[in-house]
Amino acid sequence: MSATAAVNTVKPSALRRLSTALAGKLPLGKPAPAPPPVASEKEDEGKGEDGAGALATFLEEAKERYLCDVRATPSRGGEWTVVMGNEAGDLDSLASAIAYAYLLSHPPSHPPTSPRQAIPLIQTAPADLHLRAENLHALRLAGVPSPATTLLSSFDPLLHGLSPFPSRDFALVDHNRLGAAFTAGNPGARVLAVLDHHADEGLHADAQPRVVAPAGSCASHVANAFPNGADADADAPMPRALATLLLGAILIDTGGLRAGGKALAADHAAAAFLLPLSTLAPAVSASTLARARHPNTSTPDPDTPNPNSDTPNPNPNTPNPDTDTPNTPDTRGLAAVPAVARLAAELERTKADVGHLGAWDLLRRDYKEYACLVPVDTNGALPVNTTANGTVAVKAGLATVPVRLEAFAFAGKEGKEGRSEGGKEGEGEGDLEREAARWMAARGLGVLGVLTSFRAPSKTKFGLGGKMKLKVGKGKKKATEKKDGKEGKGKHKREMAWFVRRAGLGGAPLDAVAARLWAGLEGSAELRVRPHKIGKTMKIGLKIGAGGAVEVVDVEREGDGMRVRVYKQGNAGATRKATAPLLVGILEGTAASKEPGGGRVNA
Repeated sequence: MSATAAVNTVKPSALRRLSTALAGKLPLGKPAPAPPPVASEKEDEGKGEDGAGALATFLEEAKERYLCDVRATPSRGGEWTVVMGNEAGDLDSLASAIAYAYLLSHPPSHPPTSPRQAIPLIQTAPADLHLRAENLHALRLAGVPSPATTLLSSFDPLLHGLSPFPSRDFALVDHNRLGAAFTAGNPGARVLAVLDHHADEGLHADAQPRVVAPAGSCASHVANAFPNGADADADAPMPRALATLLLGAILIDTGGLRAGGKALAADHAAAAFLLPLSTLAPAVSASTLARARHPNTSTPDPDTPNPNSDTPNPNPNTPNPDTDTPNTPDTRGLAAVPAVARLAAELERTKADVGHLGAWDLLRRDYKEYACLVPVDTNGALPVNTTANGTVAVKAGLATVPVRLEAFAFAGKEGKEGRSEGGKEGEGEGDLEREAARWMAARGLGVLGVLTSFRAPSKTKFGLGGKMKLKVGKGKKKATEKKDGKEGKGKHKREMAWFVRRAGLGGAPLDAVAARLWAGLEGSAELRVRPHKIGKTMKIGLKIGAGGAVEVVDVEREGDGMRVRVYKQGNAGATRKATAPLLVGILEGTAASKEPGGGRVNA
């Protein structure tokens, strides 16, 4: 599908402006830079098709009508198509679900397509939306300031207590397996569409479209599903607020489209399509917009040099074989466009600022769960291979946390209690060991992995109050890095803390499962883990095992024996997409799942 798009010629209406006042409402590391002039106050209040209010109105009306139908007669939910992202609920899932539901509800007129009653569904409780400040920020920019009341959640009281789920038709974005909660007692459940960038589990083969392909962001696949170029519907263009929401998701997932990042051809094509439609367009030069509209040319922008090329191109109107891919939009220069870079930095800064969250909230913030079938023999032991007499179902979870373990693993650090926003006294308090045990009990988990990802200066020294001081140059200038999620530039690092809980193993032996997990992780050429010394400062109940591994021995947590190990991850490039299939493969003993990207999981 072509990624070109005509720039809207209508008067640019507003998405909620990039307001610096937001810095006072969200815990940003520092105030956001001055935003581009995307709209006036009057336009910002508009309810037209291209106004910021158009998206909020669509969401509010869809939610009201859906709940009204289900409340009146649950079977009327079958008249709707539910569009949902994965359970982690990041901006990619959120934006993709909203955008694809909008597309189903507002189909192109060429070719003629009947609109569907479609509703985006988020798998996040309204009370937990604060855990992802970047989502709230992006939604505010899109004119959706109250997502807790505007968006339909699977935790809505009407839906949460309803079994079976009232709808039968689903569209999946950012994952490709329909969850058990939506199929239980719902034999007519079917998946009509799949757009995803995770490992393909091979399910829902009849979905149309079914796009499960590599991309830095699923939002790119969704954006590329909209009509564009010659197929674009001039009478019903994509709302500017929606274009900016999708563009924001792409930017945050691809590191702002920077070279050497995660952006692939699909992401560049989507960015080229979205930028002229977004509220950033008025702040972008005409030559840059022309390059986005006509991706097969490389018209240079005098204000925006290409930062990704060290090879001069003597003829800018022809592809440079060292930097350009034939038939790939020349959007790489968009990363340096000030308005684009500003939005990317603003979202990334908001995402990284999690200093107000304690261990309990950090475990829940970016979490995914996997159902594993662990083979056991007739004696309840783990066999060497999968020729066992039976299996036990074990739930495993992976929580991705954007700060180092030392920053949140200990209760009372820097006076922080880690209490959940709006939570009861004592909720969310405590160190990582305690909160991990509590989270595992609440979710019925047998295995939990806490995967940290952060940037750290190459030379650091811990000072009082939990701060890290870096001396730079002859002047010994101090660069302070608070261990609260506001970690700046530096070397990218990853750590892992793993917990195995007896009560969640379905009768499988605790020590055997733990030993299998440790061996699999330590033998992974992809992860390259090594023991972490952080365990030496952890609280009573832990001891240092062989090689420095941290183990909990005969420690009871709510009646459950626990085993714990903590690692440093040598390959910082291996994300949850690599760890999840490896984890499932280790527990199930299936070699196919051990390869990164293999197995039947959506990481």
